[in-house]
Amino acid sequence: MLFLKNGFKKHCPYERSDGELSIEEIVHRIKRFSNEAILKKFPLIRDKLGGNTEIWDEAYFTETIG
Repeated sequence: MLFLKNGFKKHCPYERSDGELSIEEIVHRIKRFSNEAILKKFPLIRDKLGGNTEIWDEAYFTETIG
C-alpha cells in the first residue's frame, strides 16, 4: 500500500522479485515511475501541489510471501 501526500491510499498489484533488489528499492522504483507518468499525463497536478513534483508520501506498507 502506498500513501499519497493528500492522505489517500493506493493499493498496488503483487510484485515479483528475483531477490537482487531490496523491497525498499522496488517500492522507490514504482513510486518514481508512476510519479513521472502521472505528472506527464496530468500536468495540472503539479500546479495543485504548488509546483511540487512529488505526489507520493514516504510511507508504504509491504508484505512478503514465501
